[in-house]
Amino acid sequence: INLGFSPCLEGLKGLLRKALIGVLVSLIVLLLITVFFGIRLSDVSAVGLNAFLFSCLLSVGSLLARGARFPIILRRYHGGLRVGFFKALLVRLGSEFIALVSFAYVGDEVFRLGWLTRKGVDSGYAAWIAYMEIFFDVLIGTALSLISAAFLLVHGAMLIGGATAAIAGVTLVLHLVFLTYSVKHVFHLPSIVHRLLKYLPGSLGERIYKAVDETLTEFSIVAQSVVGERNLGLILANILLTL
Repeated sequence: INLGFSPCLEGLKGLLRKALIGVLVSLIVLLLITVFFGIRLSDVSAVGLNAFLFSCLLSVGSLLARGARFPIILRRYHGGLRVGFFKALLVRLGSEFIALVSFAYVGDEVFRLGWLTRKGVDSGYAAWIAYMEIFFDVLIGTALSLISAAFLLVHGAMLIGGATAAIAGVTLVLHLVFLTYSVKHVFHLPSIVHRLLKYLPGSLGERIYKAVDETLTEFSIVAQSVVGERNLGLILANILLTL
């Protein structure tokens, strides 16, 4: 008897297959990192089972919080696209996998940007939504880093405390400068990037430059239109979830 479950089961099988491939690739990456940095099994086991399980719980909690944060930002800046918590969580899981096997704050954001544009979101709004998550991560992360740096400096750890403060300060300033410039001006890729991309075969470099430059331009237009709006609820919710 066909109860209409076949499409659901097929979808579940496809999702499970992709998840298994993701786990396999993730394990290969972790093994490469382990070999490259000379990490031994005794180093890992020395952490202890309780600490390992607690770390797993924190990681799951982090994913759940990010899964809740993503649709909040999405609904505020693109109300036409409604995404449930489970779907948003799947997108976050996918982007976290990309972050693991690529450069952090690059690959996973590009993944979400691509997913949003495939769903019909304008590239400018897609870039803004993706960047908002980065910005809240940086804002809270650097604030906690500066508090840690102050604690270290008070307790005499001048080198580590100073390095922590310098890295956090530079990171925060760079993001604030980028955001401020995007609000005040229309952002374009530097001409030197265009010249370097021309060395890529065929028209690939030109296509990459055009796509990125158009996205940055539209990002600036969106930033100029939304910055200054009263979004206290959105800001507080995202600060809480990021913490």
